[in-house]
Amino acid sequence: RRRPIPPLLVLLAPPRLRSHQVVSSIVRLAHVLSSLLRLIKKGHREVVADAAAARSTSTNHRSTRSLPLPPVATSLSLMHPLSSSSASAAPATHRLRLWWRRLGRRGAAGAAAFAFALLAAAFFLLSPSRDASAPSTSSYPSYGHRLPTLVDLTLVAGAKERGAVCLDGTPPGYHWLPGFGEGSDKWLLHLEGGSWCRNLTWCAQRKETNLGSSDHMERRAEFVGILSDDELQNPDFYNWNKVKVRYCDGASFSGNVEEEFQEDGTPFFFRGQRIWEAVMSELLSKGLSRAKEAFLTGCSAGGLSTYIHCDDFRALVPKASTVKCLADGGFFLDVYVLDLILRLLYFIMARPVPLPSQLP
Repeated sequence: RRRPIPPLLVLLAPPRLRSHQVVSSIVRLAHVLSSLLRLIKKGHREVVADAAAARSTSTNHRSTRSLPLPPVATSLSLMHPLSSSSASAAPATHRLRLWWRRLGRRGAAGAAAFAFALLAAAFFLLSPSRDASAPSTSSYPSYGHRLPTLVDLTLVAGAKERGAVCLDGTPPGYHWLPGFGEGSDKWLLHLEGGSWCRNLTWCAQRKETNLGSSDHMERRAEFVGILSDDELQNPDFYNWNKVKVRYCDGASFSGNVEEEFQEDGTPFFFRGQRIWEAVMSELLSKGLSRAKEAFLTGCSAGGLSTYIHCDDFRALVPKASTVKCLADGGFFLDVYVLDLILRLLYFIMARPVPLPSQLP
């Protein structure tokens, strides 16, 4: 008969082992160990009884060894456990039974403890930490409730013919995760950030990275946070069309220099505005032109680009649609504005206004 497991055993288990399936497995394991302990005790009692019977038989055998036996008895004595044919095996068996008897209750307890430790180790090592058939209550670090979706890189078709290229002349790209259900006609666009290249030295270094060339962009991107398709992690936009536009022009998708720039034989292309137009043109053909709701966002340099292109984005989608723009940490104070602020401060403090070359 199975005995109920005290609740304290379940409470002492680690938090990740308190799910219904794991607790059931622990209960079954406890019942198995309980049955094993009963079998060990029963086997110990049987061994003790066999040892006592063996001693009694051995004593009777010694007391009758000197009496003459009839021929039939002589032939039957060959079948006795302690006859001459089994004399070599009898001492080993007898010693084993005596060893079990010496162990007594301590031996049974030790065997039970060893069996418990062995089964517990097998359970913790072989059982999965989370049940694949049910959603987990724990989370992966920084990923929410499950691993993120990997979305392939798409290079803009015909971008080179339109002059919409990255710093090194390679075509721009984006990652698109199609929407589903009620979010199939809703779009979220995220403009990637990554600062600016402020001079040719920085731009030359940038060309050798994913921020200046699509040749160095990873072929697949993890969609997490606001781009995730996990409802538990991203309940507002999980089923929307989500696009991550890669940043490779070095100027917040705003440059539009017609001529190729050369420096020591190294070409540079500053075509951020054309990249924006090429990407939007391709997304419009994929369903953005029918969007009922549209959301443009970006971080850092992409946040500044959100300010720059918000009105253009509003003009691209149907007038009846709802459009929002969000710049996430992308505000750059204009140098000219900073110059005016410094001059105003000097004026208030009644100090001589310095020349521009004297300003910090």
